Amino acid sequence: MSLDGQLPPKMRLLHAAAELLAKSAGASVSTRQITQLAGVTAPTLYHHFGDKEGLFDAVVTAGFEEYVAGERDFAPSGNPLEDIRRMWDNHVQFGLKQPELYLVMFGNIRPDSRPAIVAEPDALLEEMLNKAAAAGQLNVQPRQAAGSSRTATAGGTRL
Repeated sequence: MSLDGQLPPKMRLLHAAAELLAKSAGASVSTRQITQLAGVTAPTLYHHFGDKEGLFDAVVTAGFEEYVAGERDFAPSGNPLEDIRRMWDNHVQFGLKQPELYLVMFGNIRPDSRPAIVAEPDALLEEMLNKAAAAGQLNVQPRQAAGSSRTATAGGTRL
């Protein structure tokens, strides 16, 4: 089965790689599997991404760019705890709408491949937690709460 032929080859490769990575449960995904699902030849993959690792990096980066774009639209309400809840909900909704991509981004498949762009939503979360701490609404240090929150949202969304 191949992806929609109406998409440009580069996008078909990104979608195919994300789908296969998510379904692989950490097993190796071959160039042949990706190109077959995308309905393109191997030289097309190499033309757009250099190699398979370049494609996998592009999948993760594209996912985080989309995720961060949603976070950039976040308008704080002035209530730190409400803002943290809204950020949690936004995160979970992103994962539910695109489960394969989410698994590649936040799963254990490539944990060392988070691009620098992830610093933006992480900083926003820490800012909200610092405000909650300043308002006496947090019982742990903001950095500790941020780590726990990231782990909980990623783990809960993958269930």
